[in-house]
Amino acid sequence: MKKKERNKYKKKNLLLTNSEIFLKKLNPEKDVTNKYKSWLNDKKITQYIEQKFKKHSIKDIKKFVIKKNNSKDEFLFGIFLKVKNIHIGNIKLGPIKWNHKSAEISYFIGENKLHSKNYVSEAIRKILIFAKKIKIKKINEGFYSINKGSERALKKNGFKLEGILKSQLIHKKKGLIQ
Repeated sequence: MKKKERNKYKKKNLLLTNSEIFLKKLNPEKDVTNKYKSWLNDKKITQYIEQKFKKHSIKDIKKFVIKKNNSKDEFLFGIFLKVKNIHIGNIKLGPIKWNHKSAEISYFIGENKLHSKNYVSEAIRKILIFAKKIKIKKINEGFYSINKGSERALKKNGFKLEGILKSQLIHKKKGLIQ
């Protein structure tokens, strides 16, 4: 995909009808808030994502968002509730291997009370539609095997288990199947 086409998609929000959420490119000045920072520094919220290994600051998060917004190979979107335009989490497509038409996704819901509300499943569905538009044919996602919510959201969106990486990740000082 040409740079001009990629930039066209970087500026768009991803909407689907009959959905409670939309995906939007994050604005580092407006969307990187103390609430966002608290999500990334909350051990319960980050227990199944790699952000748990770092102490996050507003400055670091803004740098991250700017880097992803300028990337040719990654698309970072905030997950927002339509009703009140409230930022509740993020989803990222990338890194993208353009030559192979493949990519990875990662995601989290920062608002603890909104876990198990199907928002991740909806966000994955939207990102898959977007990936198809930019001609990505294969999407991968690795997750901690004890993260049953992630497993359900992926299955709802047609993902199939293709492999198990034994003791690849460490959770609470124990090796896990990924």
